[in-house]
Parts: sequence; C-alpha cells; structure tokens
Amino acid sequence: MKDLFSTLTLRRDVERLCGFGPRSFEQTRTLADIANWIREELSRAGLSATLESFRTGRGPYANVVAKLPGASDRTPTLVVGAHYDGCGATPGADDNGSGIAALLALGRWLGTQKTSTLFTIELVAYSLEEPPFFGTPEMGSAFHARARKAAGVSLAGMISLEMLGYFSDEPSSQQFPTALLKALYPSRGNFLMLAGNWRSRAFGKQVARWFAGGTQLPIHRLNAPDIIPGIQFSDHRNYGALGIPALMLTDTAFYRNPHYHEPSDLPDTLDYERMREAVLGIQAIVSGFLTQNVISVGAHGSLQPRL
Repeated sequence: MKDLFSTLTLRRDVERLCGFGPRSFEQTRTLADIANWIREELSRAGLSATLESFRTGRGPYANVVAKLPGASDRTPTLVVGAHYDGCGATPGADDNGSGIAALLALGRWLGTQKTSTLFTIELVAYSLEEPPFFGTPEMGSAFHARARKAAGVSLAGMISLEMLGYFSDEPSSQQFPTALLKALYPSRGNFLMLAGNWRSRAFGKQVARWFAGGTQLPIHRLNAPDIIPGIQFSDHRNYGALGIPALMLTDTAFYRNPHYHEPSDLPDTLDYERMREAVLGIQAIVSGFLTQNVISVGAHGSLQPRL
C-alpha cells in the first residue's frame, strides 16, 4: 500500500506522461499511445479497463474507463476522472499529469478492494479537455457523460481531478477572480479547492468531510454560480450540465501556478509530498462511498443509497 501512494510513484507517473511529448489534439497517435498506457496500468492493477472510443471532426480519440463494479447493474456510480491531453506543446506536468498520477494511484488501490456493494466506482481518463475542444460538446468528458445518461446509469456524482501538484507557502501566492473570494479564502496557496456549482453543495459538503478525514492537506469548498470565472473550468462541467452533482478538486490552476499552459510546467515544479496527501484524501473519499451504510441524499439527488 505504501508504494501505491509513494512520492516516487507519483513522480514516475508524471514524468512518464510528460515523456510522451506534446499531447494536444493534433497528436492523435501520441494520445492513442497514452490511452493504451493508462489502460494497461489500470488493467495491471486488477481493474476492468477499456477504451471508450469516439470521433470528432478532427479525428478518432478515446477515453479510458476502469471500474470497480457494484452489487448490480442498478448500483449507483461515482465517477472520478482526470484529463490526459495537454495544451499545445507544453509539458503539462501539473496540467494534468498530476491528476492522471493521482487517478492511477487510486486505481492501483481500488484493484486491491473487493467488489463494492453500495456503489460502482468508475475511473475515467479523458481526452480533449483542452482548447479548442474545451466548452464544446466534443470534449471527451461530454461524450462519457452523455453515454452514461443514454445508458440509464444512475450517477451519484462526479469528481474531476484537475491539477493537484502545485503549492506555495508564500504570502499572496493564491489569487482569486473576485475581491469577495479573496477576502474569504487563504492568501497562501497551500491547500486544495473543491469547486462546483450551487446545485452540488450538499455533495461537496460530504466529499470535503471525507477528504479532510484522510489527509493533513487543507481543503476549502467553493460552490457558486457558473458566472464565477474558473468554477466550471474542467471536465465536471459536462456532468453538472446534465443535472449530476459534480465537483473539481484542484490547486486552482492559473490562480496560483505561474507555469499554467507554459513550457515551464515541468515535473520538477510539483510538490510530491503534498500530492501524496491529496491522493490520501481522494482515497478517503472513495472509501466513504465503499463503506458508509448511511449517506444523505440532497434535494438534487446528490448522494445515495441510504438505509
């Protein structure tokens, strides 16, 4: 178990992803190679991992989907996802090598678990999160969300792992899009933010409670209208648009990390000790879904089942 969440393993996976080279939408062959690598890693962990292929006007792409199945086909599903594509020719260590490394660590741990009786846990590595696809129906997460809805899958919620590796203890290292948020939240970038729309607040409250119980890394919640810049800047947006409680767990990207979408977004800029703490918190969230007998259900169907 120690090796699954070690800083060396997290760094190795970030460096491996960055080692593929540029991974924008134009590098279709590279993206296919990365998808196969992720699928092989999750299969080796003992999960059922498959490619979810889809096509856009730019070519064929694929998400990687791995599952720890629930007791039946009607068991509600928790989706935990992270995108593996990158912006232009940037290395993308934090964006989003850190999210993929966390997803792989979670998958290796899930592979040691028995079948869940309360929830199906679905891990998804997405393609096409970055521009020019961001905010369009051709995002990989949009394809996945629509497919699950069309199949009649009951989704308990979705958590997007979006940049988890950049931290700073320097004063004023954390920025926010409004003066009000700047007054309400810390000025040092030494925490993770759990962000989502207002409808996901009950879901977020429970998820944050589980996260805090599993790690020493501070977490703060922000549930706000979509007009707040950044609140919908990841794959969770496509689930929230379908009425599914959806959250982004993030180091807040360009509100903190000066290397965002720059050639300097390199593996050496990440804090792997705190990344490990982030993974421990994510493990605690999923453990909550696997083991809790009573889970509250919000007005918008945020969590289930309950006794």
